Amino acid sequence: MSVERWTDERLDQLAQLVESNSRTIQTLANLAAEDRQERTAILQSIRVMQQQVHELQQEVRGLNRKSVACRLRTDASWISSSTIASLTILITPAHKGFSGPNVVIDRLAKAQTGVR
Repeated sequence: MSVERWTDERLDQLAQLVESNSRTIQTLANLAAEDRQERTAILQSIRVMQQQVHELQQEVRGLNRKSVACRLRTDASWISSSTIASLTILITPAHKGFSGPNVVIDRLAKAQTGVR
């Protein structure tokens, strides 16, 4: 087994390489930390926007129902009262969420017969 001697020049080159690698690793770690912070801020911003969109959708749904019902009551003198009642039943939800076709059909049948 031969033993090789390290010269001062080779030791200096190795030290420079280690120092360069150390700076590179630190720079990459800093960039990764900045990216994590930016990603967290972006995701938080997206969550806020999604909540705002959801609130606006709920508001629009409510306004649409009120608007349609109001128009049915005021601007539709040419429509029979039973038709207005039927349309009002269609746009008024039985509960939060979709009432389903069977519920709508039942409500229309009750409205036409006058049963509540």
